[in-house]
Amino acid sequence: MSIRQTICCMVTFLFVAVETAWPSSLTPSALMARGDSCRFSLKFNESLKYYQQAYDDLTDKGDPALRLQLLERIMRTHDMLRHWKEMPEASYRLYMLARQQDDSVSLSKALFMRGRRLYRQGYKQMAYQTCFHALGIMKRSNYEHKYHELAAYYCLLCYMYYGDGLCRTAMRMCDNEEYCVRKGSSFHDKVWQQRAWQRVHTMRIALLAKLGRTAEADQIYHEYVGEAISDPLVGDALLEYYRLRHMNDEALRYLDRSIQHITSDGDSLGRNMLKLLADKGSIYNQMGDSQHAVECFASTTRIADTISAHTLATISDEVMKVIDNERANSRHVQLIIVTGAAALLLFVVMLLMLNYSLMVRRKNQTIMATVRQLMHYRDMVVGDQTTDETVENRSTDAPDEVQRQFEEIDRRIIRERLFVKPDFGRDDLMGLMGVDKNMLATIINKYTNTNVPGYINTKRMEYAATLIKSHPEYTMAAIGEACGIPSATTFIRNFKHVYGMTPSDFRRQLEASEPTPPEN
Repeated sequence: MSIRQTICCMVTFLFVAVETAWPSSLTPSALMARGDSCRFSLKFNESLKYYQQAYDDLTDKGDPALRLQLLERIMRTHDMLRHWKEMPEASYRLYMLARQQDDSVSLSKALFMRGRRLYRQGYKQMAYQTCFHALGIMKRSNYEHKYHELAAYYCLLCYMYYGDGLCRTAMRMCDNEEYCVRKGSSFHDKVWQQRAWQRVHTMRIALLAKLGRTAEADQIYHEYVGEAISDPLVGDALLEYYRLRHMNDEALRYLDRSIQHITSDGDSLGRNMLKLLADKGSIYNQMGDSQHAVECFASTTRIADTISAHTLATISDEVMKVIDNERANSRHVQLIIVTGAAALLLFVVMLLMLNYSLMVRRKNQTIMATVRQLMHYRDMVVGDQTTDETVENRSTDAPDEVQRQFEEIDRRIIRERLFVKPDFGRDDLMGLMGVDKNMLATIINKYTNTNVPGYINTKRMEYAATLIKSHPEYTMAAIGEACGIPSATTFIRNFKHVYGMTPSDFRRQLEASEPTPPEN
């Protein structure tokens, strides 16, 4: 071979290698077709690469119909590979795009996958509701592959009910699946029909074996299923049948065949491999082969550690990106928040202070107005300036004999300041009014709305108010003693109980605003 021919062969080889290694030179439709081919041969890891590349190339170019098809394939491939983090994201994107494009078929597919995810998370009632809602949407559609999708829906529902121990309900789902497979047989090729019937028969033999109808299960297995099945949708059901029938050798052959498929797909460190090795270890353990069981479980431990490390690394990268973005804006945001919070706090404090100030002012003004009127009246009474006309005008109604007697004694107590005696009390009032203690309590309550001690205390505090006004030089202790209360503490407490302020506060209010008598 000449040098020129050698160079041409090398260039051709390199061109083919680049064409194979970099599929981005293909159109999105061609990439999707390659992905379909890989998925049909159960190489899900390889097909996902083609689907993802096609979707990335198409995202900025429109074509919503092709985007819907790619998202549906990406979602289902993630589900087959047990990519629990990536599958919900693809499902959500498909759901949102389907709603935007008003595509009921794609909406049904996204909803059914959401139901599957809810089932795995333990929300089983919500999961079944979502799955049957998706199934209803698909039934009402005019999709050409409707029965193909419905058969897959019923197959998955059958497996879900089987997992919950509801075998009879699962059997109804299996019957519905068989009906859909029959209805859709004329629309699909022989390979699809073969796989569809394998799903029906495999689910049925697991259910029959679970229900104790082993003869029927064995007949269907030997007639329709055999050991050549490799469909991942019904792999767990086939393993369950093997377990119930103690067919350990057949189970190991199935698992070895599935492991070989996964290894050839380059997914030897994924969750599917983890599950298959765990199932294989369990079978060896049931067979009493401890050595092989330990080897399988050790492999599952290594794969689980690898998956955890990869997941942590991915999460760490995403967290670091978020942290970097947050740090870029954190100082500015914090400054705005702190400034706004400080301004709001200052505004609230000012409002509270203003409200408190107004409340105190209104309270003091009301108290002082009341006290000024009361003091003016008491000044006239204490100074013996009360006239009969003034007394008569205190009530528009003609008083009865008891009321006139009480008012006369009340004026006498004030004029003679009988209350300034510390021992002035109930017995003195009984003697003045000529009644017993029960009648005295009734009269005092009726005409003063208080009891006997309250009445006497009010007289003393009213007199104290006049002393504070007329004798600013007196101390509070002296005023209290002049009112008949030797204890300064008791005097201050009683004064505050009557007027709502201490004697000192009362004096300051008088100094700030000299009261004037009300107009007659």
